[in-house]
Amino acid sequence: MKLTYAALARASNDRTSEIRTRLENLRTIARRTIWLQGLGAVEGKPAEMLEVGDVTVWNHGGSETILGRLHETPSTITFQTSYVDSSGTTRASQRKFNRAKIVGISIAGKITTHNITREEHSRYRN
Repeated sequence: MKLTYAALARASNDRTSEIRTRLENLRTIARRTIWLQGLGAVEGKPAEMLEVGDVTVWNHGGSETILGRLHETPSTITFQTSYVDSSGTTRASQRKFNRAKIVGISIAGKITTHNITREEHSRYRN
């Protein structure tokens, strides 16, 4: 088979298109996830979009349930939360977030993670 310049150019364009698509996917994933220890890139949403009943996820799979909004400023929101401590006791707490902070969430009891490395997550986050 004889390779022509046009065939090489098409192959190069196809490969370039694959790379661009992969980079766009990495950027999308990195912007809507948060990196949690022991879990990796976890699906999340901005704190300002959290609602009563949402379950937030933390390092190593710890979780809290949003019970309500206590205080809001133009840049922050304070939530009333509950969590189960290591002894099995349910505790109440408060957590303050910047409105734009991505917070890991559990949907229907499941934590969604993405196949992305820590380096890729850091590089494409902004």
